[in-house]
This record gives sequence, structure tokens and C-alpha cells, in this order.
Amino acid sequence: MSPTSDDAIMTAYLTRFGALKLEQQTDPQAMLEILYMAERFEAGDDLQQAKADYDPAVWKGVEPSEMKRRLIALDGFMKTLAERRLTAWGVTH
Repeated sequence: MSPTSDDAIMTAYLTRFGALKLEQQTDPQAMLEILYMAERFEAGDDLQQAKADYDPAVWKGVEPSEMKRRLIALDGFMKTLAERRLTAWGVTH
């Protein structure tokens, strides 16, 4: 796996997400970027291209209730992704 593979990029975002959650930081810009990338990953998009193309303006016009729903879904997705990565890496809880 190259360092710019989709898996490597998503692992970096997973780590960033975990750090934000553990430190209980409020960084809306970071969370929105992570949400964007996670949704692109789920859609099967090229994450290297998605990362290069990311513009926070994609969130303009998104209703707060929709944003909340998507952020809640992000939390579940990242938990599942982390569990799958731990299993793949042979890490036991």
C-alpha cells in the first residue's frame, strides 16, 4: 500500500478524528473535512483527488439538521472503520 493510497489517506483521517474526539476539541473545519473525506471514501471516490479538490464551500446551504445527522453517521462509520482496521492489523482489544 503506497502512502497515498485511499486506505492510507483514510487511516490518517481516522487518526485525526480519534485525536479530536479524545481531546474533546471543537474544530468544526476539521470535522467537516473529515466528514467530506469519509463520505467520499464510502462512495468509492479517489481520495487523493477528493483531498486536492476539497473546498469548505461544499457545506454552504446544508441544513443544520442534515449536518447533525451526517456527523452522527460519521461517528458510527469511524468506529466501524477503526474496528475493521484493528482486526486487519491483528490488534486485540
